[in-house]
Parts: sequence; C-alpha cells; structure tokens
Amino acid sequence: PFRILYYLPLENSILLFSFVYVVIIIREHFFESSHGINYKRFRNFLLVLSILIALFFVFYTWFPNYLKIPYYYFWLLIFVFAIPTTIGLIIFPKIRKSILILTPFFFLLLLSLELVALKMELWSFPSTEYIGYIQIIGLAFPVEELLTWMLLAAPTIISLSEIGWGINQ
Repeated sequence: PFRILYYLPLENSILLFSFVYVVIIIREHFFESSHGINYKRFRNFLLVLSILIALFFVFYTWFPNYLKIPYYYFWLLIFVFAIPTTIGLIIFPKIRKSILILTPFFFLLLLSLELVALKMELWSFPSTEYIGYIQIIGLAFPVEELLTWMLLAAPTIISLSEIGWGINQ
C-alpha cells in the first residue's frame, strides 16, 4: 500500500479527514444556531497550521533525529489534544454542551473501530514507549490511544474549530 513518508498509510489520512469533517458537520448542524466563518481567524489558523506542517517536513527531511522523542504518543496527547481542548473549554464555554453530548458518541464509535482494526490486524502498537495498555476482549492497545483518539479527538476538533475559525455571532 502507498504510505505517506514511508509510515502512514494513505487511507489513514482519508479516515482522519473524514472524521474531522463529520465531527464539525454534526456540531454545526445540531449545536450552532448561527452559521458563518470568521475568515480572519480562519486565515490565521491556516497560516499557523501551514507553518507547523512545513516545520515538520523540514525536520523530517534534514533533522530527523530531533523527531525521535521518547514517549511521543504521551507528548502528542498533552500538547496536541489536551492543551487545545482545555483552552477551548476555558475561552469558549458555549462549546461545553456539544462536547459533553458528542464525546460519548464518538468514544463508542472509535472504540468499536479500534477493536475491529486490532482484531483484523489493520494496525498494531509495536513500540514499548507507552504509559500503559488497556485490554478489552483479548485485544490490547495503549492508554494513550484511548485518551487521545477515543476520549479527546472530538473535543479537540470542536475546540480547534472554535479557536481557529470561530463561528460569527
């Protein structure tokens, strides 16, 4: 299969884009009374995101040793998921209701996806640098996987969408 940067299967990128899209569309449809994008914030958000992606490619190409971070999944959880979600919840209290309602739904959806993918051996976790493992019906995955994707992915997307391009009031 085709892999991005020799590691990431193309279908994972498609799945991630689809997941982000579905979370945003569900939130906008069920929880937003007014519609419209704050284009100035959206432009700034895209600029920051583009710079971060460019920096990643620079480091990946010329300084790959700097990307070898012990317990990277834990640090990803903290800096990419937990901190933006916390900031979004503090700055935009109106997103709390949608996060409270949507998180259990996406938790169950992503837990089901995880168990099926592990059973079908679509992915695995060969590293030993995880803070712990969770075992369900004989299938094990890292605690970070549960916290990052199943618990914090939807709240992070909602928070970043509000931070990044907030809906006009």
